[in-house]
Amino acid sequence: MSWVTAEQYRDAEPDPLSSEAPGILKHMNEDHSHAVLAYATGLLSMADATSATMTSVDRYGFDLAITTPKGPRASRLAFHEPLSTTDEVRRAMVALVKEARALAPSAG
Repeated sequence: MSWVTAEQYRDAEPDPLSSEAPGILKHMNEDHSHAVLAYATGLLSMADATSATMTSVDRYGFDLAITTPKGPRASRLAFHEPLSTTDEVRRAMVALVKEARALAPSAG
């Protein structure tokens, strides 16, 4: 934790999405797997990705586990600003998938 000062650690607040994160992950991976793959192919420029799973989400962004022919990859996408509600997350993810699909139209 050398990148965090004692003052920053003391003043840190719990992530406002921590209790909702499991539900967000389940929903995205089960109901929107095509969007999760679009994040990888469009926003992360992994055109060879064959699948992607959202593995964590917090106020700052989300992590993906991505499968490619060259092997597994892990990556993180940041939200444009910190978020604090599930509605904000939903709007941000919709905007990001539109952006991703514009960059990789074949991503679904």
